Amino acid sequence: MKEKIEKIFEKYGLSKEHSLTPILSKLFEEEKRETEDRVRREAMTSLVPWLDGNVGASSEAIYLYMATGKIPRAFDAPSDSGDRGRCVTLLKCVPEWIPRLKEIEELHLEIKEIVTGKESEPWNEQIPLIIQSLKGDKNEQG
Repeated sequence: MKEKIEKIFEKYGLSKEHSLTPILSKLFEEEKRETEDRVRREAMTSLVPWLDGNVGASSEAIYLYMATGKIPRAFDAPSDSGDRGRCVTLLKCVPEWIPRLKEIEELHLEIKEIVTGKESEPWNEQIPLIIQSLKGDKNEQG
């Protein structure tokens, strides 16, 4: 910690007479930035298996909603086992999103006709199948 404070003194041309408050603020800002960069890199690395495969509209919808909170233009639920498999692959990469699948189910029920302009296979039928697939994969591994 002392070394980091000394580097900040040097980096910003500060003398020992300066208050520690701005120095500590700068230190915490740099630590926060470094942590955010590390988390961002780790997140992108964890997505490689999904990005490497065939990214479908439904898995992209999950990604966009979970990562940004924005409602994607195409918000259709998976239409077959291939679509569902791409969702499973994504959720294996980012398992902390699994408990949040209920948000997509609830959101879809509220906006499905507005966003898609048509009836689509509801997420509330697909999400249990996605979760079942994820549990099945864990049972096969364990």
